[in-house]
Amino acid sequence: MIKANLLAVKPVNQMVTSQRQVSVGVSPSKSKQDEYQPGAASQFYYRGISQGYQVNWSSDDLSAGRAQDMSQTEPSYSAKESLEAVCKKPGGDDWACTGERRSLVKLAAQVGKYLSVDQLDTGYVPGAAHDWSTRYLQTINLDTGKPVALTDLFPEKAIFSALMNDPVIKQALASERVKERLNGKSPASLTELKQAVAGWVSPDGRFSLDGLGDHFTFHHLKGEQVAVRLSLPYGVEAYRGTMSQLGLYLPIPAGLETELKRAAATEDGTGRKAGMLWSEAEQKFGNRETYFELPPAR
Repeated sequence: MIKANLLAVKPVNQMVTSQRQVSVGVSPSKSKQDEYQPGAASQFYYRGISQGYQVNWSSDDLSAGRAQDMSQTEPSYSAKESLEAVCKKPGGDDWACTGERRSLVKLAAQVGKYLSVDQLDTGYVPGAAHDWSTRYLQTINLDTGKPVALTDLFPEKAIFSALMNDPVIKQALASERVKERLNGKSPASLTELKQAVAGWVSPDGRFSLDGLGDHFTFHHLKGEQVAVRLSLPYGVEAYRGTMSQLGLYLPIPAGLETELKRAAATEDGTGRKAGMLWSEAEQKFGNRETYFELPPAR
């Protein structure tokens, strides 16, 4: 099932998620309190500790690190530093780095040592017909400061089974192009499935299935399952800057059970609440976001 969403670009479209239909209305307009004002004093949004990791989010940055180290050393993750580092790598994103870049970053989830962000990157390269824009989810391991894929946290068999039962994946597998790739057979593994549907674009051009499972976050819990949202890139240029979501229910990994349940807990004064899932973050933070503007680096 797919959810098409926009972050500060256009009105929100519809969503279809695995196992259920969800209606989505028009994204509310920003209030003066939520809107970023260049030169304005920093606005505090959130501070939370989960499994010894502290997340700090304001209109200046979204950063995280070991709770006891945040005031003494550099955080293990900083949205600002990550964006600046893109164009400092040898040969890194050469095309995009020749022009101005802008990014909007939102907290999506905090689960133990994992931090998820909802990010919109956009910019303009001199000579291009129009700006470029892409929106995606990303989950970072705060031990390493590096992004993780769905397969780093969940068994491949569970992911494969959930995807094979998803209506969107079934639609892609029924297409002539994908059937040719598979020689009329059904994929036997997650790797085969990802290779087969890579490049497939939805009939309306809204999204593609490239990088399936590379970008995700934790949305909510249902019994002993966690609802994850996979972000899908846009399919054709008319939808640049949009993000569609494919929703799956997966068994809660043993290593994440405690932190997921603490993140899903409500504030009840017992101290069991720690972290946050995306379903709560969407309601709690609304249009709050951190805006970055970077000059050409090439």
